[in-house]
Amino acid sequence: MKIIYGPFCLLLVLFMTVTGYGKDLNPGKNQKKYDPVLMISPVSVMQKIKQKARQETRQKESLFLVDIRHEKEFSTFKIPGSINVPLPFIKAKSFLKSRPVVLIHRSIAYSRIIPRVHELNRKGFQIKILRGGLAAWRHKGGDIVGDPFSQKELNRITAHTFFMEKDHEEWVLIHTGSNPSKKEKKVFSNMIFAADTKKTVPDLVQSIFTAPENLKKRLSIPDITPLTGIIIFNDTGSNYEAIEEKINPVHGHRVFYLDGGIQAYQALVNFQALANRPQTERTKEVGHCDPCKETAPHKEETIKPAIPSDTNKTGNNPS
Repeated sequence: MKIIYGPFCLLLVLFMTVTGYGKDLNPGKNQKKYDPVLMISPVSVMQKIKQKARQETRQKESLFLVDIRHEKEFSTFKIPGSINVPLPFIKAKSFLKSRPVVLIHRSIAYSRIIPRVHELNRKGFQIKILRGGLAAWRHKGGDIVGDPFSQKELNRITAHTFFMEKDHEEWVLIHTGSNPSKKEKKVFSNMIFAADTKKTVPDLVQSIFTAPENLKKRLSIPDITPLTGIIIFNDTGSNYEAIEEKINPVHGHRVFYLDGGIQAYQALVNFQALANRPQTERTKEVGHCDPCKETAPHKEETIKPAIPSDTNKTGNNPS
């Protein structure tokens, strides 16, 4: 029996090329920066909403809050007055050109959003992205209606989101494992290993946002900007709650945790490596089992490898 991964994997390679999966998987290389001009703070949006309420008849003061999350997640909790339009469908909604638009997203998946925003603005839209997403909105006291328990997951990110955002210099990445392997230190060469700093993780987070210049230089911490954030992870993505409850609430909305930890990220790496292998290496001859050798005809089967999920455990997309 011949197991063939070829045709399906060719489609996956095309998908990876379009979405960025074909890039080097090692964080810290080819660092990029987000475009701050495309961002708007939660406080600024709240002020515009209040201004709209005071001057209801003046259309130029109003705006659209467009939530680009999956419909299921949108129905779970949302900002009052927002509408749900998936990002690819915005271009077909010509009425959105009549007012400024603020894109509401889950947390930090900027890399997927920014190219689309540039494209849409060239076509006559007036779009900005809510800086920090719903996590920042909630922290600043913005109204959210819906399930409060689901909202607690806003600071969890998937391996897919981590992959897409990891090369941006605004992120400080903290490995909380007590004994990282040599392989991890090589793959995550630009990250801070909490065990090496002799600090607790909450103290380390506090130091990152308030550190003097000499400490920033020693730990390779970037200049702190409104877009600066921290991603925390360990091997399995467990015990984040113990860290989270001790983080200074002032910075809590800027700290995110990798669902599934290193194991989830490594699964993504392995999947990408499989899909990029030549078809001859992805094809394997398998003989018949002993009772079937004489009677069963030789067959070819096509096996479709499972795609690593880019959703979190509640079924949400990475927006």
